[in-house]
This record gives sequence, structure tokens and C-alpha cells, in this order.
Amino acid sequence: MREDFRRAPIPIRLSCRYSNGAVVSFVARALICDDSSLRVLSAENFEKGVQLNVLAPFLDGISYCSVSTSSRSRKDAGFYELDLKFLKTPKPVALPKTTAPAERPKTTVPAEEKHPTIPQEVVLAAQKLAERLEKGASLPFSEVIELFLPAQRLTLLAINAAAVALLMQEKGLVDVKHLVETFQQKG
Repeated sequence: MREDFRRAPIPIRLSCRYSNGAVVSFVARALICDDSSLRVLSAENFEKGVQLNVLAPFLDGISYCSVSTSSRSRKDAGFYELDLKFLKTPKPVALPKTTAPAERPKTTVPAEEKHPTIPQEVVLAAQKLAERLEKGASLPFSEVIELFLPAQRLTLLAINAAAVALLMQEKGLVDVKHLVETFQQKG
């Protein structure tokens, strides 16, 4: 088994049992996995020899590891790359094959185009939000929202909720049509 997740690191959970009995759990991202080791990107640093439990979607159950090396990530500032050595060879689980989402073409909606269900001001606000998010890719979402006038922020928050619902539908987590029908029945 040799898996390379560097293009799309997979979220995993690391847990560490301390000598006082406390167990602390951390989120990390798997970069590379083979039969004897796992390389992860973690916000937490661990010393060589520390034993960790790993819960990952590509492994069957909890796997036990020890830290063999730890270094600052050159690519991702503020993170550590940990090399974990499996204490027992884990049983791999096949990940479901997902097709990479096709890149969406950038489209703009002319101001004069009418939408029967979406008010024009909402369409324009969405375009403006998308442009500012793209330009300020390194800015947190809250700072991008602050670039707008207070009167526009309420519309943007509504747009954001719809965008999140559509993204969740793309990932197969929710059916937006069913969600809308439920809201219509209750409203």
C-alpha cells in the first residue's frame, strides 16, 4: 500500500495519551502513507518517540504509531510535518474514488439580465463578494465582509448560506431541493 495525498491531503485525527491519563485529540492532514509509515501535516508538534493513535478514513480502525521525525513545514508556515512509524502494520481501506470537480467557468451576469427568482441586487452582491474573495484570498472571510457597507452585509450573509448549501449538495451531504421544500412547508 502506497498512497500519496499531497495534492489533496486527507483529514485525520491524532490522539495522544499523556502520563496523567488525559487524552488529547488533534486534527491533522495525511500527506503520504505506506505499509510502515505515515507522513502528516499537523499544527501540533510532538517529540520523537511519542506514541499517537491515528484515525484515518483510509485505515481500518485506530492505528498506533510513534513519531520518528518532526520538522517545520517548508510549504505551510505554522505547521509541522510528522513522520509516524506504525507499531503494527495497519489494514488499508479503499477510499471511494471521487472525480475531481471540474473547474467552473467564470461567468458574469449582465446587470440588465432579469432573474425570475433572484433579485438583481442579490446577483450583483454575489458577484462583488466573489470578486473580493478572489482578490483577498489570503484574508479571512470576516475581513472580506467588512469591506462592504453595513447595509450590504445582511444580503451577503444570505448569499453565503445559499452558497454553503450548494457546496454541501456538490459533496453529497445535503439535498438542496429537499431542504427548500422543507422550508416552504414550514413557512
